[in-house]
Amino acid sequence: MSTAIDKLASNLNTDADEAPGDLPVVGERRVRILLEENDGIPPTGQFFGAQGKGYVLRPGEEADVPMSIVNILDSAVMSVPVVDSGKRVTHYRDRLRFPYRVITTSRPA
Repeated sequence: MSTAIDKLASNLNTDADEAPGDLPVVGERRVRILLEENDGIPPTGQFFGAQGKGYVLRPGEEADVPMSIVNILDSAVMSVPVVDSGKRVTHYRDRLRFPYRVITTSRPA
């Protein structure tokens, strides 16, 4: 019997030895990314949903995801304070909430 996490993880291809061209891509280009370590992500991974499918990404593990997930990661920003030498907040700047690296892109379907 599979768990809900197993069902969500089945959307991902985490086999690093498989060539990107061999991925089952349907209509949307996929990108191999590596989610950076982040204290805001639980040990079981972070859930993302796009176009009716759920994905669980774990920090430090490569995963092939559709571009819609990359767009979600790019849009997830948070404001952090910028302090001066007197430890006063001078302003806020935006940064990615879930930093990631692109490892490689695959061919479009």
